[in-house]
Amino acid sequence: MAPGARPSRDRGRRSSKVAAVPIRPSTSKDPGDKTPGGGAPTAGPGATIIQLQTQLFLLWATPQREEVAFEVSKVVDQPLQARCATAPLCPSEAEEERRSRGDDADLDDVPVDPNADADPDCPYGFCTKAECIRERNIEALRTALFPEREVALVGNYLKALGYTVRQEEVPFDSLNGSRVLMAHSRIYNFHDVRVLCAPGGQELVLIRNPY
Repeated sequence: MAPGARPSRDRGRRSSKVAAVPIRPSTSKDPGDKTPGGGAPTAGPGATIIQLQTQLFLLWATPQREEVAFEVSKVVDQPLQARCATAPLCPSEAEEERRSRGDDADLDDVPVDPNADADPDCPYGFCTKAECIRERNIEALRTALFPEREVALVGNYLKALGYTVRQEEVPFDSLNGSRVLMAHSRIYNFHDVRVLCAPGGQELVLIRNPY
């Protein structure tokens, strides 16, 4: 589901905000890239790096007397790549599409070729669209999943609503851009989608394919 968007039962296209394109992880990163997933900064001699968080969690909630669980994640309502307003389309691609479709055209359905080159002046220094998509997928997952401190709170809230809840651990070192949540993929009219306001003011999106 696109950041800032509300789940809909009649959406049959992919959002341009989260590109659900499975791709292989890459090890070719710019050493100077400090963006999420773009290569970790190195520590100087004698420095100690303390990693405060080693895993995230995805929740699964099953209604009473039912068998199919909902995937539960947080609504992503922030830009995934704030320095590029047209991502995952490069600015030159977006400009070309608007010239042919009109300035007010919806570009969400423009296909993204992960093998294409990125714009030479990409603000994130990506060489290919695959790198752009990979980092968007990583950031979308990182933003939508629950840190350990939130798991019990959200889980208890869902249990109070009558759901049976289980948690799936997602280690940080597994975030490689290859996994895309159902909430960030194509949503069709057969999907069962619900939005809940959880304790603390955050919004949850529950989605399942009942078939």
